Amino acid sequence: MTCPLCMEKEKFRIIYEDVILWIGYSEDYQRFFIVLQRHTDRPTVLELEYMKAMARKYFPGKEWCVVKKLEDHCHMCEYINSATQNI
Repeated sequence: MTCPLCMEKEKFRIIYEDVILWIGYSEDYQRFFIVLQRHTDRPTVLELEYMKAMARKYFPGKEWCVVKKLEDHCHMCEYINSATQNI
């Protein structure tokens, strides 16, 4: 099975990437995403804390939410509405 988020990665304007995550802007969704490289819907505490730290580093003052729509790929996006879990 191919991950829909990975299939769409080339559509993102990537601003940062390392072995743990990547950060990119989606024109389609009009927001930034922070995406774990590892396929899982249950990030470790360290992975989640790193995602949050990178959100604070690159986007101070913005709110983020964990998106639960993909079962096998943890990612966060800029908080815009209440349809997702705010962190």
